[in-house]
Amino acid sequence: MKVSDLGEFGLIELLADIVNKSKNARDASWQRLLIGIGDDAAAWKGDVSIQLATTDSLVQDTHFDLNITSWEELGWKAIAVNLSDIAAMGGIPKYALISLALPGKLETDCITSLYQGMVQIANQFGVAIAGGNIASASKTVINVTVLGSLESKFALTRSAAVSGDQIAVTGYLGQSAAGLKMLKQKLNFDVETSRLLRQAHLQPAPRVNEGHILLQQGVKAAIDISDGLLADLAHICGASKVSATIKEDLVLIHPAVRANF
Repeated sequence: MKVSDLGEFGLIELLADIVNKSKNARDASWQRLLIGIGDDAAAWKGDVSIQLATTDSLVQDTHFDLNITSWEELGWKAIAVNLSDIAAMGGIPKYALISLALPGKLETDCITSLYQGMVQIANQFGVAIAGGNIASASKTVINVTVLGSLESKFALTRSAAVSGDQIAVTGYLGQSAAGLKMLKQKLNFDVETSRLLRQAHLQPAPRVNEGHILLQQGVKAAIDISDGLLADLAHICGASKVSATIKEDLVLIHPAVRANF
């Protein structure tokens, strides 16, 4: 069976099963591990607080298109998607590790622009880029790992939802997908709409403060919504063994998206 036949989530379940079956519960690392494969970030007990770790890869022509994305925007997004996973757990991001696989013919200006985008968002959220790795490849591959911590004794998780919980989001939905469609199809809108949709897709704002506040207010379950409302809500329902009802007229869609798509 090919990876493409199994699919992303099927592969995750397969690998998680292999790891869980091979673990040694007597090892200190496993005893300290609180949340492993299957949530937005891993969590383990540190000396003082619970630590978080998450990682993501962006592959040229699979996850990003350099015909519609600047290197600076790409750098921002590569960090942002990881910060969003830390935020979904209610955590505070601390450090980032950057691994790059690059074609030898690539101009160095491209990589400096990439890092400018990374530094911008890292500085905004108090994240230190602590290291990484560079290797050669036929296409650009960016792998970012972000480490964070919790100021609480528990994390927001996909498996903590219970019957009676309300479903809420921290912002409008659909802007990123609309932005991607606008860029790929070269659609023309007014300046403000074009800026809004482009930024939503290429320079998304991680909800770090919101996740922290939700955790402080006693919320138990959350998820990064990068796969879309239906897919990610299904992940929560599956992990928590509950069902959900969405009231379509209450779903928050930005007026610019409703007006143009």
